[in-house]
Amino acid sequence: MKNIIIERALLFLASILLVYLSSLVLSTKDLNNSLLDQHYNKIEKTASDTLAIIAIDDDSIAYYESWPWPRSIYAEIIQKLNNYTIKKLAFDIDFSSKSSLVQDMSFAKSLKTADYPIALSAYISESNDQQSTENTPIIQLAKNATIVNANVSTTIAGTVYIYSPTAINSRISIASFLADRVDKLKQDFYIDYSYSLGSIPVYSVKDLLLNKIPLSALRNKNILIGATSIALGDMFNMPVNGRKSGVFIHALAYETAIRGKQFTKTTNIDQALIALIVILLLIVSFNRRNFLLLLISSISIFFTLYFFSIYLHHYHFLITELASSFISLITTTLFLFLYAFYIRTRSFYRQLNIKNYHKSISDQLIKSSSHGIIVTNRSGDILIINHTAKNIFPLESSHLNIKHFFERGLQLIAACSTSDQQKTSYHKIRHVNSKGITFDLEVFVDKSYYTFNKMQGIFKKNHELYNIIIIDETEKNQALEDFSRSKIELLDIKYNDPLTKIANRYSFDNYLKKSLEKEHVEQLSVVLISLDSLQDINFIYGGLIGDSIICQVAGQLASSVGDNGKVFTFSRETFAIVYSGLSEAQVLRNMQKIFFLFSNPLSVVNQQVLMSVSLGMAMAPKHAHTPSLLTSCAETALNHAHTSQAKNYAIYDQKLAVRLKQRAVLKKELRRAINNREFLLHYQPQHCLASGALVGLEGLLRWNDPEHGLRYPDEFIVAAEEFGFMGELGELVLSLGCNDGVQLPEHIKIALNVSPVQFLESDVAELCEIYLHQSGLAAHRLELEITESMLMEDIGRVCEILQLIKNLGVSIAMDDFGTGYSSLQYLTQLPFDKLKIDRSFSMKIGLSQQDDDIIISIIQLGKAANKTILAEGIETEHSVNFLKAHGCEMGQGYFFGKPQPLAYFLKN
Repeated sequence: MKNIIIERALLFLASILLVYLSSLVLSTKDLNNSLLDQHYNKIEKTASDTLAIIAIDDDSIAYYESWPWPRSIYAEIIQKLNNYTIKKLAFDIDFSSKSSLVQDMSFAKSLKTADYPIALSAYISESNDQQSTENTPIIQLAKNATIVNANVSTTIAGTVYIYSPTAINSRISIASFLADRVDKLKQDFYIDYSYSLGSIPVYSVKDLLLNKIPLSALRNKNILIGATSIALGDMFNMPVNGRKSGVFIHALAYETAIRGKQFTKTTNIDQALIALIVILLLIVSFNRRNFLLLLISSISIFFTLYFFSIYLHHYHFLITELASSFISLITTTLFLFLYAFYIRTRSFYRQLNIKNYHKSISDQLIKSSSHGIIVTNRSGDILIINHTAKNIFPLESSHLNIKHFFERGLQLIAACSTSDQQKTSYHKIRHVNSKGITFDLEVFVDKSYYTFNKMQGIFKKNHELYNIIIIDETEKNQALEDFSRSKIELLDIKYNDPLTKIANRYSFDNYLKKSLEKEHVEQLSVVLISLDSLQDINFIYGGLIGDSIICQVAGQLASSVGDNGKVFTFSRETFAIVYSGLSEAQVLRNMQKIFFLFSNPLSVVNQQVLMSVSLGMAMAPKHAHTPSLLTSCAETALNHAHTSQAKNYAIYDQKLAVRLKQRAVLKKELRRAINNREFLLHYQPQHCLASGALVGLEGLLRWNDPEHGLRYPDEFIVAAEEFGFMGELGELVLSLGCNDGVQLPEHIKIALNVSPVQFLESDVAELCEIYLHQSGLAAHRLELEITESMLMEDIGRVCEILQLIKNLGVSIAMDDFGTGYSSLQYLTQLPFDKLKIDRSFSMKIGLSQQDDDIIISIIQLGKAANKTILAEGIETEHSVNFLKAHGCEMGQGYFFGKPQPLAYFLKN
């Protein structure tokens, strides 16, 4: 009995020590918070119905299309709430920065004349040096409202548990103001998250301002206004509701505050006492022979503590922090379990028979050995065979002798010497088993004697045993063979392209490096050859034809280069030739030979395929002294050859690099400008020649570059076409034109140019329908201008697209008529409404009779086809009178006005 008491006392002290060490490692605070989260989840309470939230949600922000809002909106909110007979109003919004004077005074007036108390929020922030500053509403607003603190404190994990009724500067909080508990709430309190957020009514600011909230919904309620949109930030973690905006925290704090009774928390002494009681109960109930009793005790204590803490939490508002108790429970249970297991294991091993123990170890080693083990007698009868040996030699129930499955093994046994007491023989054999699987085996045959008696120093032999150890070397030998084969293949892959079988980029870099490291560097030229047509060939004929062409090109280049050059596969679509000792003129002649080589079609699988190429060349030491710089110079020349309209080869010079760099910068700036919508439209007026009235505006694209100022189309349109940006730019022009047109008088049309790329590669009709709908612009007020060049692509397709546009009610004008392939077919077949005479004709009015006759003929053609005629480029009154006299209805040009921004026309 005494020993039991001493044992229990020692176990008690050891458990206390382990619990103490565990509490140092584990975070009791996080565990207590987790338990508190669960308590809030157990019972759901309904809010008091004395508070409502007016939310600045996504719908409200989208409705006003901007953030932050003008303060006139907040003034309107206050005026709207005057109709609802509310008790109090609190704004969880930062008004510390000034708006316009008119907006601020409007809001201040609404605050002053409101029928109820209003609170505006202040926010305290801390700098890195622990200095706190308070952002309060501007003075015009502050003097007409109560200033309250809107800060909430969070844990390290960002979760809000505790609410402060007053800030560090004694300013009351939002909840204290609304709950009218300024005198009663002196200390921080736990927010009761058992209250259901769903029971607190939430309405949208949009609905309030649109009079969609019934008067009864807000009557005699306290109102809290704040942001709930995720896009506005101000999000905090809640134990029950996940991440929510701060306005919901103030709402739950309000519900907790008006309840009267607040949560209290167990002290550290209480927690320690509960933990000691838990340890004591486990020690008292401990029985080393009954693990189940220990488990039942632990589970019973756990659930008792857990459910009792929930009861205290919800009915007595007592927060019982049980982290220490649960750590004590788990640590002590594990310790007692391990202690009992240790006692029982030690007892078990003491009771084992040593001989049986050794035998079990031996059997286990044989069974789990990675080597095959077979023990037989001299006749080959199997005494022992392990799992590995059975995998090598599949056995059947009738296989009781080694000769049935391993005849060579019987021969090895016979060959083993019988004269020595112990002899080990070694053999390497290849064996094919009954399943047809081949094994490379190392076989050790060891002969031993089973001796059971010793008389007068002489051993009496019963029978011989043969221990056969089999090591499977199949995988090892296969790996060595694979390694040897892979080594050769890797070397080939390292230096040669697997498709073309000629030297690859790695070999190219090494070759350049060695050539340029020579003491006397000879003239070295790098020519890069790009297969420009390869992508089209792959698309039309397939990848296999493309690969075949690459191989054919590689062979032709290799055979044509000669002794002064070496061909490399630079990339999938590019080859490189390195010439040594050739002058620039000689290299140019070789480049001409390469062009001649590709002037004839390539023949692949009964297909005649033309291959266009681009060449770029750089030389050392003229252009560069290092391999990387020389390669870069050749790539620069090749890139220029790709973009050059005049020729498809280039020799590196410094100007090329500068131009390509400028081109790359322009591409980057254009992409940024499109993404940031840095473009706007300037408009040139179109007037009725008869009355002089303004009847239309032609939109001309401008780039409002934040770095370079206003940029005109001649700086970027050509580049945009090359970069493939015209579709996006065209869509942007359509969007801007429709949105601008809505702001102009209804009799004014908006004329927008459509690029050939946008017209033929995008669904222009669908885009028109989308942006007309989004902007609200009437379809008859939009006019699209197309040029003659796009009509030559596919007149049937063009006619179909134009008809779809016409069906929407959008009018169509043919721009720059007379400058291209002006066909009478266009005047009769295509459904356009207006014909625009190019400025090159208008500028020549009065210069000669022939020029005047031409423009008169164009007008007569258009009138005959029943088209409206507009002349561009009008700069003199004489031109106006001439055009008007010959039946031209409309005109535009500097005589009427230069292109101006939209604001100019809105003002005038």
